Amino acid sequence: MTPKEAFAAYDRAAKAGSTAAMNNLATLYENGQGVKRSQTEALRLYRQAGEAGNVVALANAARMLEYGNGVPKNEAEAVALYKRAADGGDVPSISKLVPHYATGAHGFPRDLRQGFDLFRKAADKGDPVAMATMGSALGASMGGLSTRNGTP
Repeated sequence: MTPKEAFAAYDRAAKAGSTAAMNNLATLYENGQGVKRSQTEALRLYRQAGEAGNVVALANAARMLEYGNGVPKNEAEAVALYKRAADGGDVPSISKLVPHYATGAHGFPRDLRQGFDLFRKAADKGDPVAMATMGSALGASMGGLSTRNGTP
């Protein structure tokens, strides 16, 4: 299937109400695959799919706003969308919230314990970023890994 054919198929499915198709269509707009690139349209579609319950689309909208990816940067809105996505079960979004507990930014209480607990939750659900961060944090808190005869 060509990108233009994929665009047409996702467009039909999105118009029929498929939030997964809306999310995929937004990705095509964001990357200019099979259609002229439009960050504004991508964000609109991610938001629409997210409002209809697609947590991956919420996270995608949050990412665009967090980094100002072709749209005005809006960290406060990005964090709010990551929170909704995390509450809906999007595991990578859980890890995105942790820095805000560390700094107390965007209305989050400064609570390192809560941030650590979120990383643990994400790691337990298989998020590789959270697993690596948890490993580093635990290793640092124990003074690094001890070795015996050069073997951990």
